[in-house]
Amino acid sequence: MNWNASIDCCRWDGVTCDELTGDIVGLDLGCSKLQGTIDSNSSLFLIPRLRSLNLAYNDLGSSQIPPEIGRFASSLTHLNLSSSSFSGHVPSEILHLSKLVSLDLSYNHFDSIHPQFLSKLFKNVTRLRELSLKYVNISSTLPSNLSSSLTSLDLSGTRLLGDLPDDIFNLPNLQNLALSLNIALTGSLPKVNRSRNIPLRLLDLSQTGITGDIPASIAYLWSLESLNLYDCKLSGFLPSFVGNLSSLVTLDLKSTNVGGIIPSSITSLTQLVKLDLSDNSFTGLPASNNITGLQKLVHLDTSRNLLEGVIPSWVSLLTSLEDIRLTTNMLSGVIPSGLFKLSSLEVLDLSYNKLQGTIPSVFTLPSLRELMLDDNQLVGQLNLLDEDLVPRSFLQLVNITYLTLANNNFSGVWDLDILLSSLTNLQGLDLSYSGLSVVTANANHSVNPEFYALKLASCKLNVFPEFLRSATKLSDLDLSHNDIHGQLPSWSGKMWMDSLSTFDLSHNFITGLYHLPWNYLLHLKLESNLIRGPFPSSICKMSFIQIVDLSNNHFNGTIPNCFGYINDNLVMIDLGNNSFHGTFPVISGCERLGELNLNRNLVHGKLPSSLAKCAALEVLDVGNNQFNDVFPIWLATLPILKVLVLRSNSFHGSITNAEKTDFQFSNLRILDLSQNKFSGTLQSNFFRNLKAMMNVSDEKTEEN
Repeated sequence: MNWNASIDCCRWDGVTCDELTGDIVGLDLGCSKLQGTIDSNSSLFLIPRLRSLNLAYNDLGSSQIPPEIGRFASSLTHLNLSSSSFSGHVPSEILHLSKLVSLDLSYNHFDSIHPQFLSKLFKNVTRLRELSLKYVNISSTLPSNLSSSLTSLDLSGTRLLGDLPDDIFNLPNLQNLALSLNIALTGSLPKVNRSRNIPLRLLDLSQTGITGDIPASIAYLWSLESLNLYDCKLSGFLPSFVGNLSSLVTLDLKSTNVGGIIPSSITSLTQLVKLDLSDNSFTGLPASNNITGLQKLVHLDTSRNLLEGVIPSWVSLLTSLEDIRLTTNMLSGVIPSGLFKLSSLEVLDLSYNKLQGTIPSVFTLPSLRELMLDDNQLVGQLNLLDEDLVPRSFLQLVNITYLTLANNNFSGVWDLDILLSSLTNLQGLDLSYSGLSVVTANANHSVNPEFYALKLASCKLNVFPEFLRSATKLSDLDLSHNDIHGQLPSWSGKMWMDSLSTFDLSHNFITGLYHLPWNYLLHLKLESNLIRGPFPSSICKMSFIQIVDLSNNHFNGTIPNCFGYINDNLVMIDLGNNSFHGTFPVISGCERLGELNLNRNLVHGKLPSSLAKCAALEVLDVGNNQFNDVFPIWLATLPILKVLVLRSNSFHGSITNAEKTDFQFSNLRILDLSQNKFSGTLQSNFFRNLKAMMNVSDEKTEEN
């Protein structure tokens, strides 16, 4: 917009001219909000001596690259068309740009490139140093004629095939190699030629099909600054040679199946800023306190491993740490007090371990944003109402946005009014099953407008928190197993329409509900209350609901037909121990339904045969109702049905059908047909097919 025809174009933004001849030699129009298409008759192609053209990060209307780009064959050295919505074919004329030094066609919408494109490119453009085709569909193997002049090669997300070339690490000038997001790229990590001075600084093979061990020769990549093997299929151990990579800044081995004890040599890396070893099978942290490196370490993540033992004290000596994530391991012992003295710390996640003892008595942690100590065995008196130092320290976490102490063995009383008025940046709080009691006078005060999660299960709370009225973006609410009495406040039926995903008020003394308007609710858990009235028809409008548990209440009336047509996401329905009557509606779209419980109601009629479409059904319990039907032999088509309870109804007749088809149900583990009106003979096949009852595994599993 600011190009002015009245002044010399060599003074225009983005235009570079040769100082001697006055010719335009460079156009840098990246991020210039250009729109439309580039036609073959564009005046762009009338610039005869153009050396550099940058049109990256514009919106060029999904136009194709005109073949006229070949007119720059004798001059163009730098071409950047990244992220500008180009589509169609990449013209072969690009292969004529023999003087290219840098080519970037990444992040466009091209059709797949001809399988020979890369090979021809390296054959014709022999001076090429930088090439980025990120997210361009190549769908071919890496050519064998990679240019020795290459300094940077980015083919991430290009659907590469075949094995990684054996000599790819030995290109004499290659500094950056990024081949990530190519799951069909296979083979093992090539060995490095020790006799060469390899300049490689960045190696990114994350999310590829690379397998095998990490070869010891990787240690010869003396210049390596970033090693990213995230989500590969490696095996074996992390060798001690990793300590020889003295220039390493980033080491990301997340989800690579590597295990064993993390070598102590890793603590000598003086330049390391990020260390991510999460989601592996590591069993131990380095125990040595002789730390010569890691003083620049900012991010430490060893989450979801098999780490045992104590948290080594050397972690407390790393004063640059901002992010510590050791969650989901088997770490034991006490929390080193030094962790609570790291002034730069922003995230501390020690959850899901076996840590014991108390929280250090005094801490400030002025930068801390997230503190996760849940699911451990921590103890201690934390009275927020007293002058005790530890709770006062919690109130000084002025920048904290998420705090969880859930599933521990603390004691003491926390006042929500004091907590929320002190921690004004708080967005999420979880004290469930922590041993703490929570009180509130429901004083009128505002809460952070971004507040999204409140979990206070089993905290002896006796009122519904009034401050939630101002939490307009609430997503998760769990107040289960408390002492909340009476009807929910009327304003709760008007809140969180487009934000709430989990609503759990189970095991309280709630007597009534208002309208439930939540469009995106996933989990609705109201079991074990005193709620009266008809089935909440607004549930039928919840298009994403997965779990509905209204059991152990005083609901009555019929179950509306609309409930049978809610959505395809339902996983569990539990309406047991209420007073619902009438017939059960026809079920539609139940592909994911795993559990249906109607036990202890007054439902009558026939069991809807539409349940045969629920292929994921594992538990069907309609016991203690008034069903009057023959044995539902059609349930035998359900492939994974494990629990079938028909007891205390009026089912009648023979259990096998008239054709005497073999009694299937080979996955049943629990079958209850008692207190009905069945008759006839139990064939031997009835018992012979109950294979899941015969072959019970002795292995302990988490399956419930």
